[in-house]
Amino acid sequence: MPSVRSTLENVKKQLSSVTDNAHWEAEALLCHLLGWDRLKLFMDGETVLDPDKEKELEQLTSRRGAGEPLQYLLGHAGFMGLDFVVEPGVLIPRSDTELLVETALAELKDAGLKRPSAKIFKVADLGTGSGAIALSIAHYETRAMVCAVDLSAEALSVAAENVMRLGLTRQVALVEADMFEFLERSETASFDMIASNPPYIPTDVIETLQVEVKAHEPRLALDGGPDGLEPYRRLAVLAIRPLIPGGRLILEIGHDQAAAVKQFLLDAGAWEKVECLRDLQGNDRVITALRQ
Repeated sequence: MPSVRSTLENVKKQLSSVTDNAHWEAEALLCHLLGWDRLKLFMDGETVLDPDKEKELEQLTSRRGAGEPLQYLLGHAGFMGLDFVVEPGVLIPRSDTELLVETALAELKDAGLKRPSAKIFKVADLGTGSGAIALSIAHYETRAMVCAVDLSAEALSVAAENVMRLGLTRQVALVEADMFEFLERSETASFDMIASNPPYIPTDVIETLQVEVKAHEPRLALDGGPDGLEPYRRLAVLAIRPLIPGGRLILEIGHDQAAAVKQFLLDAGAWEKVECLRDLQGNDRVITALRQ
């Protein structure tokens, strides 16, 4: 029967054709299967692998080899130093989106300095998915009361589990709704901040993406219409009324969408200080705007 170490090498070889991080992913699958950490994997590598575990690992390796995202196989993903449950049906949190959360937290901190008597800040996270944005904001800013909105009941079920796991039931409310309809029926000046990572991939481009994305992640969270910009056209107008004067809109964008999104906001006639922030790779990633 194979040892853990020899099995690790075998899995690594099998995954090398589908990922540039085959060794790390092989370790992650084995640790997940055995309930070990990486140190134990190294120290106890000569342990004989149980036949049932070996069969289960073969199934996981096969699924990963067919393009199923590692995060779905493991059932969780890291984001902003927190651990989130993820399942098929929710978008996998990505490090690129951490810039949106960092920007939101910086803006809320600044708002706290300007309004020291404010006990809470009302935030809307539109298209919350697993809840990564909403829960990260709430975790790191205790005055944030976040309304996390998503059209998918499946996604909200996962978000609800993350709310409980992170102990944020007091700060985060989940709402099943279309984000645009939610904005239309929100009261005037009801939020201090609106944040969103909307679907922004052009419809025709989705089929050119990696199999992990196009075949497994929810199209509802990816498809931004024919040019990928439809959500921004609507948000530029619909986010005006629900924000307080001086409230902040923060949007994740595709790397080539900054000019167009800025123009939508300027054309709406109610935004100022429209700015674009770049991620660590130097790509345009986040647009912020201040409600006049």
